[in-house]
Amino acid sequence: MPGPALGERRLPIIELQQDWLRLHLRAHGPLYYGKRCLNRFDDPDGAYGVLYLGQDLGCCLAEVLLPRLEDLVLAPEDIAPYAVSVLRSLEPLRLVDLSGDGVIAIGADASLATGPHAVSRCWSAALYAHPDRPDGIYYRARSAPGRLAAAVFERASAKLAVAGPPAPLWEGHSQEVLALFEAWGVGLEV
Repeated sequence: MPGPALGERRLPIIELQQDWLRLHLRAHGPLYYGKRCLNRFDDPDGAYGVLYLGQDLGCCLAEVLLPRLEDLVLAPEDIAPYAVSVLRSLEPLRLVDLSGDGVIAIGADASLATGPHAVSRCWSAALYAHPDRPDGIYYRARSAPGRLAAAVFERASAKLAVAGPPAPLWEGHSQEVLALFEAWGVGLEV
């Protein structure tokens, strides 16, 4: 858990300006900042929203769909509600870099991205309130630690724009999805 000295530490900030991918429910649209305390770095009190991004489709699939699998099999109805959007950083996002040794600099460890969500949420709130005012958190995907993700705080919403219409996950990316599922040993019911 974050200690009282966190506010006195300099955060390991990385600035990234790039295109990101977002796998999202079509009902919410690409720029939905969740406040319902459902995901890893959501605010525990719901005071600010968090939007989750991946550097590639594999990261998005690993973060969104793999944690929901019990037997590594997906049905078409598991995929149908999702779309993929490209979000562009209009200016650099200032993210707390927890993808490597940055976790040491804040007094934590890699379990922030793999352990209980309640702990990650407390860290999110502490980092959000830090005097450095980061735009979010840069971290390794839990189910695919070779892939990198970002949890962007709602206060940075002006720094992101949708770079094209959302594409239904299955219709727009079926070959890539199938290749990733095969590599991961995930089955798809027909």
